[in-house]
Amino acid sequence: MLLLKAVAFSLFLRLSFSQANYSYTSTPSRLPGQDAVYVIATVGQSQSIFCNITNDQTGDIVPPVWSLSTINGSQFDLSFNDTNGLSDDPSLSLMISGGDTNLTVLAFTEYYNRAIFSCGPMPGTVLERFVIGILNPPTLIGDISTVNVTEGESETITLVSQSSNPFPPFYTLGYNGDINSFILTNTSLWISNAQRNMSGNYTFFLNHASGNLSATFTLNVQYAPSGIPVDTAAYGRIGDNITLTLFSNLSGNPFPRVEWYFDGDILSDASKYDLSHPLKLIIMNVDSDDFGSYTGYAINIAGNISSVITLTEAVQPGTPLSLQESNVTHNSVSIKWMEPADTGLPQLSGYIVMINPPVPGNPFVTADTSISINGLSPTAQYSVSVAAVSSAYPEGGNETSLSFTTTDGPPEFRTTAITPLPNANINIALELRHTGGAGNDAVSIDAYCSTDMDYGLGSGSGDHNMNYANTFTYSCEERCFDAGLMASFSLGPITAGSQYYCFVNAYNLVGGATLRQNLVPVIGKPSRPVVAVSTSPGLISASLLCQYAGILAGSSLSFNMTVETDQGSELYTQAYEYTDYTNNTNRSVSIPVNGGMMYYVEVFAINEHGYSELTRLGPFNVTVNVTEAPTEEESTRLLIIIIGASVGGLIVAVVFISIIICICGCCCKKRKSRTVQFHTSSAQTWRRSDSRAMEMSQRYRR
Repeated sequence: MLLLKAVAFSLFLRLSFSQANYSYTSTPSRLPGQDAVYVIATVGQSQSIFCNITNDQTGDIVPPVWSLSTINGSQFDLSFNDTNGLSDDPSLSLMISGGDTNLTVLAFTEYYNRAIFSCGPMPGTVLERFVIGILNPPTLIGDISTVNVTEGESETITLVSQSSNPFPPFYTLGYNGDINSFILTNTSLWISNAQRNMSGNYTFFLNHASGNLSATFTLNVQYAPSGIPVDTAAYGRIGDNITLTLFSNLSGNPFPRVEWYFDGDILSDASKYDLSHPLKLIIMNVDSDDFGSYTGYAINIAGNISSVITLTEAVQPGTPLSLQESNVTHNSVSIKWMEPADTGLPQLSGYIVMINPPVPGNPFVTADTSISINGLSPTAQYSVSVAAVSSAYPEGGNETSLSFTTTDGPPEFRTTAITPLPNANINIALELRHTGGAGNDAVSIDAYCSTDMDYGLGSGSGDHNMNYANTFTYSCEERCFDAGLMASFSLGPITAGSQYYCFVNAYNLVGGATLRQNLVPVIGKPSRPVVAVSTSPGLISASLLCQYAGILAGSSLSFNMTVETDQGSELYTQAYEYTDYTNNTNRSVSIPVNGGMMYYVEVFAINEHGYSELTRLGPFNVTVNVTEAPTEEESTRLLIIIIGASVGGLIVAVVFISIIICICGCCCKKRKSRTVQFHTSSAQTWRRSDSRAMEMSQRYRR
């Protein structure tokens, strides 16, 4: 009867389970992508897992049914004592609690390592699996140093030891690169269609619950040699050392070795062949037996390439044909010729042209059959030779030659020197390279130095308003140069601080040579004074400055200042002399004048070399000095005298008053000064007449 009840209850449960949906929660919980809950345990310590099952139809908590599968294949349907919760199987150190939801391994041992505990709502059903084990990291193979693979082939590299049996079994594997041809599996790297640009160092990273591991290896993609053949044919002369070049841009991994063969035999005789260069073969002291075909191989583990070079005995080129000159001038010539009938072996590379006497660039090398040569001297005889050249005969074959004479031409300067002198002159020294073909007597010189940059560039009509006071010219009609073709002359006197534009032209009947040079002298006539004028009653004051005094130490500079009325009726002149005057130094001076008039001021500077240009300023209004008018007291005294005259002596008084008024009028009028002072450093004075002052003023103005 009890057996029937148990069977009926079991059928009821199975029927209920099949008709009901169950949900559960677990601790720990399953991670995404995992097939179970993996729990890391420690030997000797307890480890608990939790499984809470709910009937979704009734909402009731269903006590879980636990089972155990060990790694050695043992299977257990677990049951527990209702009193203490311990396993009914005394060999299992397990305990249940929390309404059967908590299962605890009391003392974890190797026996339970990677054991699977399952929970479900009834025997034979599983909602969740718990795998409990001891942490065991995977082994990353770290002894890989270099992996060699041939270009275009595939290779598999094992990265993780398949015997390490890690726990938990899940981990991630990556590397520091973005190579599409790399395929990474759980334990290895597969390289598909290896290419040379994939060579390099790679580091692999393994991420596991136990930590991060890394290993580095070098991928070496080997590829066959490649290169561009350089020589396919070579030419040599008996007795020469001939160099044969095999490839340019040779590459390969590993870098290829080179082997040379002649008539099927490998070359190794060091006394005959220089094999020290990886891509060149030097055949020493070539003889007739050395002409033939040479084969060079570039070889490595991935393959080889070869090239054949044929060495042929060279033949000297023949003589160029129909050599002639044309367009002969005083400094150039054109030469042309035709290719020789026998061009020799190898083919011509060009021609070598030599001229004697030599000129810059001689000898000339050209690939054409014509050339223009410049830099010749006038009225000079030259010889020209032309020879054909090739790579085997760089010195040329048999030459052909001719002679010619250049025409007359203009003179040419060798050296020139345009320099200011201490005596306020510009010295021009010339030396000719040649006279252009004519004798020394046939060369003339035109030269000028001017502060007017346009001087000499016009038609001579005077439209440029040139400053002729600062323009100096020199002309020499023939017989200008000595036997050494040298000449020297001076221009001046010049003005200090002015920029001079100097031009020199040496010419003959054919043409001329011109040179130009600019300079600013510091010794010469003084520059135009800079004047600032101020007035006060009866006085004209001026500040005088010379930017360039044009003198040496110990010399003197004088300022000459003239003051005159706008009608020329009054004239005052003073001169001021200064020893060791310094450029740009102000000097203040004053000249007393009559008031009530308009005045002009003229100033020029003078030193031992001459006069400066004139500075004229004005007009300036000078007021009257009040001390020159009658005082109020004098006027009152005169009035009392007139009133006090007796009426009886009216006629006498009138006459007397007329005399007094006349006298007073003369006293009140200012007397014209005829005194002219000339101040020197010793304060000397001198007088001169009005006519002399007018004469000097007019002279300075001119």
